[in-house]
Amino acid sequence: MKIRFSLFLWFCLSSILLFAQIGRASVVVLANRTNIEVRFTIKGIDGKAKDYILEAGALVPIPAPAVLKIDILTGDKQRHYQLDRDTAHFFTMSTDGVDLQQIGLGERRHDETKEKDPKDLSSLPAAPGKDALPLTIRIKILVDDEEPAVQKTWEGRLRKRVEAASDILERSCRVKLKVTAVDTWQSDNNLMTFRELLRDFEKKVNPDPADLAIGFMSQRCDEQQGPRHLGGTRFAFHPQILIREYMPRTEPERLEVLVHELGHYFGAVHSAERDSVMRPSLGDGKSPAKAFRIGFDPANALVMNLMVEARAEGARRATSIAPAARERLSQIYSEMGKTLPQDDSAANYIKALKGTAGPATDQVKGSSAIVEGTRTVMAAIVKAAESNRRRPVSPTAKAKGTIRLSGDELTEYYVRAAALAAKGLPKEQAASAFLLGIGLAIDDSTIISQNPLTRELCRQIESQEERDYRIEILGNPTMDGRRDSCQHFVVSCALTAMFGSKLAESAGILKEQLDMRPGGSGFSFADLAADFSGVEFASLVKESDGTLAKVAESFAIKDYMVPMKDWEDDLPRSRFTKDYGSVADDRFLRKKEEIYKKIHALPVHQKRAK
Repeated sequence: MKIRFSLFLWFCLSSILLFAQIGRASVVVLANRTNIEVRFTIKGIDGKAKDYILEAGALVPIPAPAVLKIDILTGDKQRHYQLDRDTAHFFTMSTDGVDLQQIGLGERRHDETKEKDPKDLSSLPAAPGKDALPLTIRIKILVDDEEPAVQKTWEGRLRKRVEAASDILERSCRVKLKVTAVDTWQSDNNLMTFRELLRDFEKKVNPDPADLAIGFMSQRCDEQQGPRHLGGTRFAFHPQILIREYMPRTEPERLEVLVHELGHYFGAVHSAERDSVMRPSLGDGKSPAKAFRIGFDPANALVMNLMVEARAEGARRATSIAPAARERLSQIYSEMGKTLPQDDSAANYIKALKGTAGPATDQVKGSSAIVEGTRTVMAAIVKAAESNRRRPVSPTAKAKGTIRLSGDELTEYYVRAAALAAKGLPKEQAASAFLLGIGLAIDDSTIISQNPLTRELCRQIESQEERDYRIEILGNPTMDGRRDSCQHFVVSCALTAMFGSKLAESAGILKEQLDMRPGGSGFSFADLAADFSGVEFASLVKESDGTLAKVAESFAIKDYMVPMKDWEDDLPRSRFTKDYGSVADDRFLRKKEEIYKKIHALPVHQKRAK
């Protein structure tokens, strides 16, 4: 069993959340503002290099686990730069060739360097998720009852437009659009302004089974009733977009309007750059020109990459974007707003972000419904513990099936009781309350309850007197025979519910790095296997409405956690460095992937993949 589990993971959680850039997938955006293609080489923290060719007028987002080093060969001179994470830059021509300039978005500026390697961040977790396939957003396309064409015609036209928009988004922020539903709706002829029609569309149209409903409206609006709107949506991830189909009249301009509104969906705001698709006034005749490239400015591309990462983490609204990402987005919006002082789009997005839990140092807060739901789940576990304590411990009782439970059987008993209680909660609260409940109730450490970021939430859920009583009667729940594996699993469930899967994963990785300090117990892949199993179990509970019912009926540890004996344990730093280098090394990443493959091979996850 691991020693000092509480102390180490408490520090790990603080590090992850207070300095939440660690472990979060980040990006550097590079734009080419020259009239020639630019060739450059990027080196990551692992020292590996990758060559790029960027066409004139194009941009590229590059995954940035930490500081990146870029080499530009221009003429007979080589320039070297270090690029910080979550920054935007552009190539430009100077008197002695191609140069790189950083766009000031509230962060520290980069420096041109001579033979200067990136700062050593090899001890930090590599960015997760960014090398995965693009995020796919499912689209429902609709036309209103004023659409003059037959369905075969309008559906083909709109599918082609969405496909073209998808190509632009994939280049800018690794997003793909997939049309999964087609429908119609009746627009209200009594409504005269675009805003009224947008509200009407939102009331009438449910995006299910897609993520986003895009309505192409042929009903006319009275331009005298307000400003001209070619399309509209609300804050990022809002599930409806409404677009006028009858104006502008050319297909390139209509595509640009669609991309503009999709930009808003992914957090982009109006830009002062005249060639950006996010310029405030479209329909200006630019896009039909052969030389015109429909695309995003680098600042908005950076915003969209941050938003896409938040979406991949499970965020569906501003309130669920991770604190560190909200803080960086607010910085960027603030700087972008200065370039268009008469435009309120950046200010509105800042207001929406400030309505959330605040900057990265704020405490995690739960709604009263989540607090009460978690209390309900924990009360069920306490009741189960009381019932178990009343059972006899004598061997003679075993034959009657009434012997007091311990070890893995006790954990399974608690998790089933928690799931049964969560089933009775409102659907929107059940998963989070269940995951928080088992994370707080089955763990007897202070990992979460005394962390500065989460202790206020924990105090709302459980008093000190209630906590003392729960620990007294809890017993010794284990997973695969290990108490620490049970702690890793359930704590990862709670962290996933509060902060998302990637931060929960990163907390586990950083905790193992801290265990390699002098006096620590060493790096444990068994602990990571328990962490990752908990993260994947939590993700399954959050994604599938039917999982809680199955867990309540027949939860078994072997169905959700891989055996601990399969993984190395207690590796000292010297051994870990020799065999795996660092957590950014390919050898470690292959081992991490091996753990996930074993987890995903479990039957419950195979069914999930299908």
